[in-house]
Amino acid sequence: MSLLAQQFHISGKVLDHDSKIALPGATVFIANSTIATTTDSSGHFDLQNIPANVFQVVIDKPGYETMVFAASPQQLSTVFRFEMTQLPVISSFPPANDSIVKYDLNGWYGLFIRNFLGGGENAAECYIANTDALRFHFNIAERKLVVTATAMLQVFNEATGYLINCKLDEFSVDNFGKCQFNGYWWFKELSSSQKSIRTKWVQNRVLTYNGSLMHFMRALYADSLVDEGFEMRKIRILYDDDPDFKKAKRSNQSTFPLQEDLKPGDNRKPRDYLYLTDKYPLPADSLRKIDAKLGYIYFSSDYSIKVEYKKSLESSLYLSDRFYSEFIGRIPGHRNSMLTPKPGEKIRLEDNGLYFDRSDLKVYGYWEWQRLADALPFDYQKGR
Repeated sequence: MSLLAQQFHISGKVLDHDSKIALPGATVFIANSTIATTTDSSGHFDLQNIPANVFQVVIDKPGYETMVFAASPQQLSTVFRFEMTQLPVISSFPPANDSIVKYDLNGWYGLFIRNFLGGGENAAECYIANTDALRFHFNIAERKLVVTATAMLQVFNEATGYLINCKLDEFSVDNFGKCQFNGYWWFKELSSSQKSIRTKWVQNRVLTYNGSLMHFMRALYADSLVDEGFEMRKIRILYDDDPDFKKAKRSNQSTFPLQEDLKPGDNRKPRDYLYLTDKYPLPADSLRKIDAKLGYIYFSSDYSIKVEYKKSLESSLYLSDRFYSEFIGRIPGHRNSMLTPKPGEKIRLEDNGLYFDRSDLKVYGYWEWQRLADALPFDYQKGR
């Protein structure tokens, strides 16, 4: 039986670290899933229907530091005890004194929404119910917008039928559209008495899943990439001082030239570079390995990988995005993304599409463009 079909539960208690008093009303959830609960009057919790995978338990309560605990299948029978530390008392959360956000709050909110929720079709049907919890700051020195939240954000996705409860620690976006997100979320399925709406949600979930990073990781785990419509090719980077640069620039297997991003203090002239894609596809077993000793599947690579999904085309909204301006006016083609693993690291794969450690893998292209509005819970099963 697939581990995705096996169900377990974990239980435990949440206490105040200093007083050891039970904390009722704390939210305990499995990150990126539909599995969540709140502690009762005695601080007790019980999470049901947990697949036997590596996962993260998140404990959140206003006024306390959020706790995150990485758990493994071997710990599913453990009774957990979490002790939460109180945060310093802050009477209000005003914008920073050097912030210029207050002069154009609507503009900054729009920038945040476009980069937090994404620019695709699903994002048009998403909204944040408690926007008053958002706090905006602008780092003038780094030209970077920083957004935090004083409460768990409630993001309603009317396209896929989920309420996404998001613990946003910090979100930032700079002038080049580079985003960083620190936080955790869990999903709650919406309900509707109208069959047409329920059908729409199921259909949109399938459309969102097909070709997604979750879909790819599940297919890689199951060794079914070709059947699922994915093709991988090796990528190497060529700089403009490489003898093959000009030839590759004219090749239809290379990207548009990009400019090197220098670190602060580096006074060199930025070099142009491009990604050169190999002519021949990579077999899955060149990346997918089995650790016989530890008993898990992983993938590892010392080079970047182009992933093409051949069963659907790019969104026209993706092609018109200003941060992908080289695509404007181009006819939609297959969806292309790029994965850059940290050299020498084993990235553990789970059958539900999760992978660890996430910081060991950089994602670019189409998957980078997709954001929270295109997220699905890891316990999602296609067609439901």
